[in-house]
Amino acid sequence: GPGAGDGCGICGSDDRVQDDDDRFFRIMPVGCSGTLYNDSSCGVTAGHCLQSGMVAQFQVPNSASNCNTYNPPVSEQFPVTDYDGGNGGVGDDYGALAIGTNNSGQRPYERYGQYVEIANSVPSSGTLHNNGYGVDDQCTRSQTQQYHSGPMQYRGSSHIEYNIDATYGNSGSSILYNNKIIAVVTHCSYSCTNYGTRIDKNAFENVRDDICEEVDPPATGACCIGDNCYTTTEAACSGTYLGDNVSCSGNPCASAEGACCLGTSCYQSTES
Repeated sequence: GPGAGDGCGICGSDDRVQDDDDRFFRIMPVGCSGTLYNDSSCGVTAGHCLQSGMVAQFQVPNSASNCNTYNPPVSEQFPVTDYDGGNGGVGDDYGALAIGTNNSGQRPYERYGQYVEIANSVPSSGTLHNNGYGVDDQCTRSQTQQYHSGPMQYRGSSHIEYNIDATYGNSGSSILYNNKIIAVVTHCSYSCTNYGTRIDKNAFENVRDDICEEVDPPATGACCIGDNCYTTTEAACSGTYLGDNVSCSGNPCASAEGACCLGTSCYQSTES
């Protein structure tokens, strides 16, 4: 069926378990995986996943009994607004994404409040972790988020090899060590060795910088609701927005008081 692979990347029995972690997303319509890596809602994936019209999907529901996928609610879907990468084979397969807003004007980080940091270095051994949206012979799980972990096997100059169940659809999902991204999944094999591009590859770093440099989190400022002051975005302010970067210190929302003269007596009061 459309959800079943041919066993590429699955070592022995399939030991993946379903998970629900909002740092990881499914990329449709191509059917790949990605990871948020900063508070500007930028993502990493594999270069061979990149195409126009991509949508990042979170909170992905189970698939149908014939393996057909279902979309999450529109509030959990975000358009990819810009992307770049390379697709040159093992060790040269990488992509970066800028992700836009859902129907409520939120980017993923604003909605879910979390991401995975990029590692400063790539280890040569240790236990690695992966969350991705691979196909599965068990149709309702196919292309839903699943988790597996396994050992690092080899660290090359631009790629790593590892034994984690990761198959078609896992492409672009991140390999984590100590809860930080060290690589993205790119290629599977039939010999209990799978492959990923190192996150610290110079060309990979360059496309992340290029794609993400224009994506800043929305500005915040003072929002007055009555005499109370809150720091939030203009879009989220249900009262009077005083402007970007305006501070709530000293409470600019409190009713201004001054000298009020009644005859020869003076009182501290508001104008009204």
